Amino acid sequence: LFTVDVAFAGGTGVDFQIITSAAANLGSPTVLATSGVRADALLVVGYNFFMPVPPVVGNGQRYLGVQYVGTGTHTLGSVSARVVLDAAGVKYYASGYSML
Repeated sequence: LFTVDVAFAGGTGVDFQIITSAAANLGSPTVLATSGVRADALLVVGYNFFMPVPPVVGNGQRYLGVQYVGTGTHTLGSVSARVVLDAAGVKYYASGYSML
């Protein structure tokens, strides 16, 4: 699940990608899935979208991550990404909230 934390500005769009890599720093990644370029006008604070993690069998990559690739020269923009079982069941809590 991707959530825009800071609206994107200055560019034209962003392509979000789910990646794997043999390196902990996610260097030389293999792209597993891509969102396609989404226009900056769509990427406002609070915008959420879901990308399923494709099943990967035996590609030899240890680490899973995400990256976003901008088109144009962005001056602002930030995204949070999280792995969830079901995007419909996601709940948001204030920073520092404790679950007991």
